Amino acid sequence: LLALEIITLGIKFMAPESAAAEAITKFQVGMVDTLGDFRNQIVGLFDRDDKKAEEEKTPVEEEPEEPEQTQEEEKPVVIDTTPAKDKAVLIEEAKASNNNISSVTANPDLAYVSGKDYGSSAINNSVPLTENVWREDAKGNSVLYDQEIVRTLIAFDSGWIDYVNGGSDSVIDLTKEGSRAYRSASSYSKVGKINETFDALEIGEIRKGGDGYYAWVFEKITKTEAGRTSSASYHWIYYLEPIGNEMKIVDYIKY
Repeated sequence: LLALEIITLGIKFMAPESAAAEAITKFQVGMVDTLGDFRNQIVGLFDRDDKKAEEEKTPVEEEPEEPEQTQEEEKPVVIDTTPAKDKAVLIEEAKASNNNISSVTANPDLAYVSGKDYGSSAINNSVPLTENVWREDAKGNSVLYDQEIVRTLIAFDSGWIDYVNGGSDSVIDLTKEGSRAYRSASSYSKVGKINETFDALEIGEIRKGGDGYYAWVFEKITKTEAGRTSSASYHWIYYLEPIGNEMKIVDYIKY
């Protein structure tokens, strides 16, 4: 390559006007142009690589996250607070309190009879339930008297079967301590000695009287004692009072 370069320089020096010198000049110019184009392509390639690398380094601007929506405070449920004419609605709401009663139904025929002497002036002078809102629960929802009375009656009769058959005595907690209902339940002598099945509970009218409430009910129970099975039916008027935030059974009277 060095020898070739010396020869071309010699020709251009010794015979600059010759055809050979002119051909060499054109060849050199062409080589310069070719190498220049090649250089530009190489530089462009590196420029693209540098640009790509720069883009990869540049952090992508992320869209701002939507602020988390704070959960709205749970609003109280708006309910009809008037006393329920159809106790079947209240019974359905209280079904979770029933584990042992085969049938729980509403019976509007179980009701106060005007002019009848029930042997208690409080029952005789009782009035239809009108003011039904008792209190508000922790969420601000209205707790109703008739709702809690029906729930307590069902829970008591269902719990009574567990108790008398030798199971849990938690049914006593549904009675007002020191009351006649409390004494009757806690001192019942046949606990664990008989077996009872609660066949039917019917719930009728609820009335206001004195410091508490009266509920007309019918109960049908099958009893097995000493190998003998019998069926018993009862018409009761239960008397309940609100104690703190709970409805308690105070007494039950046959009629």
